[in-house]
Amino acid sequence: MEDIVKVTFYFYRSVFPFYDIRNISAGLIRLCTNSHYNHVSLDIEGYLIYQARAFYGVDKYKFHHEKPKESITIEVKNNDLLNDSVNFLESAIGKKYDYSCILGFVSAKHLQNKNKWFCSELANEVFNILTGYVDSNKRTLVSPKDLRNKILAFKTGIKYANS
Repeated sequence: MEDIVKVTFYFYRSVFPFYDIRNISAGLIRLCTNSHYNHVSLDIEGYLIYQARAFYGVDKYKFHHEKPKESITIEVKNNDLLNDSVNFLESAIGKKYDYSCILGFVSAKHLQNKNKWFCSELANEVFNILTGYVDSNKRTLVSPKDLRNKILAFKTGIKYANS
C-alpha cells in the first residue's frame, strides 16, 4: 500500500504592490490577471517550501517569505510521480526568475524563457506531474489565479478547461 503525501499550494497577495520597487511586478500581475493573488509557492510534505521569486529565482525555504492569504492542499500517492516532482523541483533550484512572464501578462502574448521560471509556472508544472494533467500549451502563461482555479477544479473532480 502506498503512503499518501500532502502537497500544499500557498497563494500570496502583496499589501502595497506599487509601494516597493520589488513589488511592482506583483501589482502588474494582479492588475493584468484580474486576480487577488500575485504569488504562489508549494510545500510537499516532508520537504521544504519551493517557489520562484523575482530577484531570487527558484529556491526552497523552511519558512514562508510572507504570510500566505490562502492555501489549498491535495493528497497524492507517494510514488514515482511524487519522486519525479521532487526531482524536477530540486533540478530547478538556482534557476533565474522569468521576468518575461510579466511582459506576457501585460501584452497577453506567450513569452517564454525555457531556462527560467516564474512562480505559478513552476507550481503548475509540479501540479501537472503529480496529477497527470497535460496542458495544451506546455509552460504557458498561467497566473496564480489560473492555478488556484485549476487546483480547485481538480479537487471537485472537474477537468480544468485549459488542460
